[in-house]
Amino acid sequence: MKSAILIATLLALPIQVFAKDASANENLTHTIFYAAAISDVELSTRNKVSDYDEGMVHELGYRYQINQYFAAESRFIKSSSIGAKQAISLGLIDGSLNYSVLVASGQARVALTNNSYLYGNLGLTSYQWEYEKNGPWTPKDEMKSLKDSGIGSYLSVGAKYQWSRIELAIENQWLKMGDVNASNITISVGYSF
Repeated sequence: MKSAILIATLLALPIQVFAKDASANENLTHTIFYAAAISDVELSTRNKVSDYDEGMVHELGYRYQINQYFAAESRFIKSSSIGAKQAISLGLIDGSLNYSVLVASGQARVALTNNSYLYGNLGLTSYQWEYEKNGPWTPKDEMKSLKDSGIGSYLSVGAKYQWSRIELAIENQWLKMGDVNASNITISVGYSF
């Protein structure tokens, strides 16, 4: 009996989700947004992986809502120059890793209610990062600078709530940028028009 109820619920759920009335926000196809994030960065060179640092990231983006399920999105992501470990150590931990990323992605979303959504993004990035190790405690023979730029990948999942023209979202992002991987937890605010 319990399995019959579970099966009926699972079969009815997609019908309920896709049958939601999206008329309240159907004419708002453009959205601009700003996001702030905490970033966990990992640098791997010569078969050595190091959990580099946590820091702040800022984003600016634009989304075009194609229909109630799909959108095209672009965003610019820039990390701050000082990480959390570096700030706490008062500069005694040497090394800094900065990155900037231009993202083009597609978004698929599912409405939970008329105003709340779960979504996922998949896209490509054009990235540039720079790592410098030259702090006050770094021996001269260990001082180095690494740079890279190229094409990478972007994946994110999130949830958002829309009040009329204002949206608030929380998102987890994963960026692959050559030897650098970043995982960002973002909170964003957007304006739809």
